[in-house]
Amino acid sequence: MSPILQDLKNEMGEKAKIVKIDIDRNQKLATAMEVKGVPTFMVYQKGKLLWRASGMVSKNDLKEALAA
Repeated sequence: MSPILQDLKNEMGEKAKIVKIDIDRNQKLATAMEVKGVPTFMVYQKGKLLWRASGMVSKNDLKEALAA
C-alpha cells in the first residue's frame, strides 16, 4: 500500500495528512482504535471518524473517502 499512499500524499498535498502507524510497535493504540486487520484505513475530520475500511482499498476509494 505504500506506493498508493505516497501517490495520494503527492496529489492531495496539504489537503490531507496521511499517517502510517506500525501496530506492532504501537499495540495499545491499535487496541484502542479497534484495529482487527491489516491494513486498516481511517479518515478523520476534526477528530471525528468519517470513514473506515480494512483490507486492500483502491486509490480511488481512498480519494473518495478523503474528499467526503
